Amino acid sequence: MSFKMLSSKIAPARESIGTRSALRPTFLWAAVFAIVVALVLRHLHEQPALPPLDPLYGNSEDALPALITKLNGLSKEQQLPLLLQYVHSASAGLRYAAVDQLGNWKTPEAIAAVKQAFQDYDSEVRRRALYELPRMDFLKGQQLLAAALQDEDPWVREDAATQLALITERHKQKLDPSLVPALVQATEDPDINVSQMAMSALAHWLHRPWHVSMLAPQTLRQKMAAQWIRWWQTKRTHWPVSRQFVATGPVAPTLTVPCPDFTLRMIDGRTLTPRTQRGRITLLTFWGFNCGPCMAEQPDLNALYERYVGKPVDIIGVVVGNNTASEVRNYCRRNNVIPPQGMATPLLLRQFGCIEDVPVNVLIDPQGRICRIWQGAPRDPEPYSKVIDQLLTGVKGS
Repeated sequence: MSFKMLSSKIAPARESIGTRSALRPTFLWAAVFAIVVALVLRHLHEQPALPPLDPLYGNSEDALPALITKLNGLSKEQQLPLLLQYVHSASAGLRYAAVDQLGNWKTPEAIAAVKQAFQDYDSEVRRRALYELPRMDFLKGQQLLAAALQDEDPWVREDAATQLALITERHKQKLDPSLVPALVQATEDPDINVSQMAMSALAHWLHRPWHVSMLAPQTLRQKMAAQWIRWWQTKRTHWPVSRQFVATGPVAPTLTVPCPDFTLRMIDGRTLTPRTQRGRITLLTFWGFNCGPCMAEQPDLNALYERYVGKPVDIIGVVVGNNTASEVRNYCRRNNVIPPQGMATPLLLRQFGCIEDVPVNVLIDPQGRICRIWQGAPRDPEPYSKVIDQLLTGVKGS
């Protein structure tokens, strides 16, 4: 075989080897690029840990034991001024803890502070004030319970009816007869828990058999409520009602605070901040995949979202958990979750009160102030729509 022929056979082999050598750096760079992208995505998904937070300024579960520990190191003379300061803290958890501990005092300043705390925007603080005030000043506590029976929040109404039922059942203190009209009205409350507890309080107090169990059918519940209404019609003209109770009506929350300077990244790529939401009403609903109460209230949130389409109102879900945007998108599609969704971060959860347990619903007004925080579910959507409608009256173009 000639050298030329041998060369022609060897040449293709050299060419093939050269091609593979040229491709090797390309594959190497592609692998490096893939690793870098994976690391970047992981960094974006896994948020950096936040610096430790003083538990005194955490949520209510952290703030209360921290406050008790702090108070134990102070004299009695030092405790009350500190509690009166903390009850106005920017931290809702600390306000809750302060109200809880102020319940151990019966001074005029402490009573006034707890009564005022019922006007807090945070439902947890309001409910604590409702529990503490009757222990501090029974007359003022009864007046607050009468007002709470007419509250916008069904959980507050239930707390009021439950407290009155316990008081009448234990016969430890004698209620003012002026509470009867409010309790009779509460027997027709659309929330069955409120209705049942109001009937129980009246039955124990006035020794009448018109009450039902929690499992009673709706028809029987309505029948018993109607019995109380008929009874009241025969008594109302000569029933003793104190002047202190005549003007008692619902007490709406009035405390608001500027919302934190948050950044919420949406799964559709948008970013929401207080600036983007200026002039709009925003309801942030914090929830999680494995939260039964969250999913129980989702149909109501869907309806709420659709009710305000075309108006300056945003119903925004905030998913709490280590989920990717793709996972959230798929979950919402499978479970018919309609409102737009964003991803919670450790910083966002801390900014809105160190949220750990969900659901939590935060309402921000058009001026960028937090005006309500509702904790726990499922809830009647009525409080949401009622407050949103009130806010809409002051928004141009609504």
